[in-house]
Amino acid sequence: MARLEILEFPDPRLRTVAKPVKNIDSRIVEMADRMLETMYEAPGIGLAAGQVNFHKRLIVIDVSENKNQPLILINPEITAMEGEIETAEGCLSVPDFYEPVNRFKQIELNAIGRDGEPFSMEAEDLLAVCIQHEIDHLEGKLFVDYLSNTKRQLIRKKLQKLQKHLQALIDSHHEVTVVITQPDRPGKRGRKPVAGPVKQLATSQALSCLQPYQLTSDDLSGFDFELLVVVAYGQILKPDVLQLPHHGCINVHASALPRWRGAAPVQRAILAGDHETGVTLIQMDEGLDTGDMLAMETITIESGDTAGVLFEKMLACGSSLLIDTINAIESGTAAAKPQADADSCYASKLEKDEACIDWDMPAAAVDRMVRAFNPDPVAYTWLDNMRVRIHQGRIEKGSGTHGQVLEVTKEGILIACGEDAYRVTSIQLPVGKGAVLGPADVLNGRTDILHAGVQLKTPQQ
Repeated sequence: MARLEILEFPDPRLRTVAKPVKNIDSRIVEMADRMLETMYEAPGIGLAAGQVNFHKRLIVIDVSENKNQPLILINPEITAMEGEIETAEGCLSVPDFYEPVNRFKQIELNAIGRDGEPFSMEAEDLLAVCIQHEIDHLEGKLFVDYLSNTKRQLIRKKLQKLQKHLQALIDSHHEVTVVITQPDRPGKRGRKPVAGPVKQLATSQALSCLQPYQLTSDDLSGFDFELLVVVAYGQILKPDVLQLPHHGCINVHASALPRWRGAAPVQRAILAGDHETGVTLIQMDEGLDTGDMLAMETITIESGDTAGVLFEKMLACGSSLLIDTINAIESGTAAAKPQADADSCYASKLEKDEACIDWDMPAAAVDRMVRAFNPDPVAYTWLDNMRVRIHQGRIEKGSGTHGQVLEVTKEGILIACGEDAYRVTSIQLPVGKGAVLGPADVLNGRTDILHAGVQLKTPQQ
C-alpha cells in the first residue's frame, strides 16, 4: 500500500472537525491499515485520520518499543481523566518541533475496534498522552494550540522560512554544489532518525547533501566550489576547512558585530537593554565570530520585541543580504572591515535556570527577561511548588512586597518588583491542560490560584 500524505501545519485542512464513523466497512478498515503503515514509516507513535485528509473519527497508535502493538480507535470518546503529566510533545504534522504540554496522566475511554466491536479501556502515561493528542486532531486542534500565540506564530513562520537562506541560494544564479547539514536527529514521537528541513529541501532539489558529525576537509575533497556559506550550522569549523575554498567561508551572524559574539546574540541583546541589533556577514577565521565584516544591516529593537520577533526580522533581511554579499564577492567589489575587538561581548549559551525571574529586580529587567526568553525557554517563577511560565507583560507603576500579586483584573496580573511593577498579560499554569491564559481566563477560572496577596518566589527563597 502507498504511504499516505501527511498534512503539515499550518494547512487549514488540519482544522476540520472529524465526523463520526457510521459504518465499519472495508473502506474504514483499509484506511486504518494504511494509516498504521504511514505512521510506522514516518515514523511516529500516533496518527489521526484528519492528518491524512480523511475527516472521520479514526486514530491509530502504537507506543510499544518494538512497534508490534497497534491500536485502532474508531469514534473514541474519553469518559474519565485524572492526574497531570507534562511531556515534550511533537507531531507528524508539525515536524522538528517539540514543546512541553500538560495532559491528564490517566484516562478512560470508549471506542470501536477494527472488528466493529465497541470496547472500553484505560490508559496512562505515554499512551494516555498520545490518545489525548490524537483525539485533539479529531476536533481540529493541534498541540501548538496549547502554546502562546507568539510561539505558535514562530513555529508557523519558522516552518515556512527555516530553509529561506538555502532557497535564496537555489533561486540565485549561483550554483549550489553541495549542502552540508547536521545528522538526522532521533524523532521524539518515533525512534527512527528524522531529516531536518534543510536536508528535506536539498533532497527535493536533487542536491548532494553531507551530514558529518564533524566536518573535515576530506569530506569536501570530491566537490568543486569557490565559497562555503555557513548559516546556523552548529559546528566550529577547523582551519583546513576554512582555508579550502578560494574565497574562504562566510557566515550569517545574528548580531550587529562586534557587539555580541557567541551562541545567543539575540537574547543577550534584549537582556542587556540594547536598542538595536542586526545581521552581519563575516569572512570566517579561526576565532568565534571574530572575522572581518563584509556587510551589515541594523535592526531596531522595539520596546515590545521578543526574541521570536527579532528572529523574524532577521530572517526577513538575512537572505537578501547574503545574496548581495556573494554577488559582491563574485564581482570583486566586496570590502572587508576588521572588527573592533574592544567593543565585543560574549553571548553565552542560554541556560534554563537563567529564565527564573527574580522579583527583587526592577520591572524593566523583568520585562527584558520575559521578552528575551520568549518563545524559548520562557521566563518562569514559582508559586508554592508550581512552575508558572510568563509569556508576556508590561511595566507599570506599583509597589509592594517583591513578588506579591497586587491585583488580578481584566488588564492582567500586577506583580510588585524591586522597582515599579509588572503586569502579566499571558501566563501558563501547570494545571488542567496547561494552556496559555489571558487575564479573562484567569478571572473566569483560576482566581483560586492567582489572586491579590499571593506571593511568588524569587530564586533565593
